[in-house]
Amino acid sequence: MAMNIACFGIRQKFSKVPQLSTQELAEWQAEGKQVTLLDARPIEEFEISRIEGAARVDPDHLQESIPQVEELIDATPTDQPVVLYCSIGYRSCLVADKLINKWKNSPGKSRPIYNLEGSLFKWANESRPLVDNSGSPTKLVHPYNNVWGRLLEKSLHANV
Repeated sequence: MAMNIACFGIRQKFSKVPQLSTQELAEWQAEGKQVTLLDARPIEEFEISRIEGAARVDPDHLQESIPQVEELIDATPTDQPVVLYCSIGYRSCLVADKLINKWKNSPGKSRPIYNLEGSLFKWANESRPLVDNSGSPTKLVHPYNNVWGRLLEKSLHANV
């Protein structure tokens, strides 16, 4: 229930950012669909766990990260979707919104951009696969903080 309320609030605040369900991303992965995954969390969260294949984008230093993001995106087909996530979806929506606005009138830059609804917390709560910093499977996730961490099942909290 709390996750649904949080997702609803994020959808309302970032109404121009398309949301992708965790189910749909899992289906895309199972089908072998190529997706650019961008993790919009600080390094200390990213190092604990991530969705396999995700590149990190620093949401606190996005302007400095844009060239790296553009280089990554430029190396992909124009129809390849970009899916951003963070802990619950707020920070990734901030980044997605900036990218959508920056690229909306840039030929060759525009890509389908989505926020992963419920982000890593929802993904982990559904027992979907994660990897740690060494690429090994893990179930643990950085809980972000005491408030938002309540949306992540207690057994999945990394000791931080």
